[in-house]
Amino acid sequence: RYVLGGEDRFRVNSDVGLRIGSASKVFGKVRARYTAPFGKWQLMLSETGSWYSDDGFGEVSEVRLSRDLNGGWLFRSSSTCTVEEGQKGVTPQQTFSLVNEVSEKRAYRLDLYGGWPECPDTTQADYRLTTTYRQLIHSDWLFMEISPGVSFPQEHGYAVNPLITVLFDTVFGE
Repeated sequence: RYVLGGEDRFRVNSDVGLRIGSASKVFGKVRARYTAPFGKWQLMLSETGSWYSDDGFGEVSEVRLSRDLNGGWLFRSSSTCTVEEGQKGVTPQQTFSLVNEVSEKRAYRLDLYGGWPECPDTTQADYRLTTTYRQLIHSDWLFMEISPGVSFPQEHGYAVNPLITVLFDTVFGE
């Protein structure tokens, strides 16, 4: 990741990398964001352009509202809309999160998510409830997240589908 602009309210950054999964992909992204106070809330607007070797170009617009709550908790509402090359329609998503950063090494998050791919003709809507535990596991740069939860996919008649995600996250620089 390379940060092109560093002001607190306005920032531009870029990413280049390799996503490893069932089909590995080379990718590049550019993201611009603007953050401003809005009473007791914080408003963040962002725009991301991306390219993936297998999927082509894409764009994500996001509106995020955050507010500190009692007991060290943070409430966050994130509304996004994604357009991708080769996909018909758009993909709106809504996530409500409660986050508690216990320390610089440990945090918890509870997410309620809804996604509606290829609107307006959605046949693969998905709703999820997950809880995430994030832990620093090495030095000050390697984190691990474990996220168990349940999803309710439209394509399976909204039947309960258990899930678990394990993520390793590296942070370089400050």
